[in-house]
Amino acid sequence: MRGGKQHNAVDIGAMTAGKAGDPVWSMEAGIVTAQTGNVNGGGLGVYVDHGNGIVSRYLHLSKISVAPGTMVTKGQIIGEMGGSNYDKNTGILNMAGYAVHLDFQIRINDQPTDPMKFFKKNDDPGLSSGGSPIMMNDKRQKVLAEAKKWLGQGKVRYVLGDRNPPGGTSDCSGFTQYVFRTSIGVQLGDWTGAQVGQGKQVPDINHAQPGDLIFYENPGHVAIYMGNQKMIHIGDNKGVQITGLNYTARGQHMTQIRNVID
Repeated sequence: MRGGKQHNAVDIGAMTAGKAGDPVWSMEAGIVTAQTGNVNGGGLGVYVDHGNGIVSRYLHLSKISVAPGTMVTKGQIIGEMGGSNYDKNTGILNMAGYAVHLDFQIRINDQPTDPMKFFKKNDDPGLSSGGSPIMMNDKRQKVLAEAKKWLGQGKVRYVLGDRNPPGGTSDCSGFTQYVFRTSIGVQLGDWTGAQVGQGKQVPDINHAQPGDLIFYENPGHVAIYMGNQKMIHIGDNKGVQITGLNYTARGQHMTQIRNVID
């Protein structure tokens, strides 16, 4: 509790006010999704998306070292420690406020959870003793990071049969083909019918991992699963976009999920 309210974070840092600037590291690999705040009112903040609905938040920073859309690795410096009453002009905290510290939060599907259960005595990035969800491996991170580079209407135009996002045109399978080849060197094939035969089948969406391919019927569509019931794909004049899984704009329904990464 803090100020009579639930404080859904762990405060990490010095016990007395002083100079800000201690490095802050990312707890796991992920994609920076947001910067927030300001140094004169709560400090700067960074959000990192680790997939499977897991987002870590690093608040009360005095400096941010990464930009939204950047893929970070476990242990990478993402900023510098500050505080809730950090004075950017002097570099010193106001003694009337809290001391230098990091406000560290974990959210799963946007719900706060105990951050400490994500840490273990060893360096195993898998399940913790508290049963925390597994983070994405590096290959899956790279696939999503590459796919997100092409987000936005007008950046890539949908053209059936094209497969050249850097040239500004692609269809759905051309986009997935380019993303996987460029990010992790996986060759998927030139069209949806070829790609659906790659890798191994995933039983259902509950077993899908970020980076898996999702296939739809009539006349055929492929997308990249992002976790948390979202996918990234191109299928119309909106360009590369992130949507839910219910892709029924053209009467298409999900038919198969394929793991082509591991």
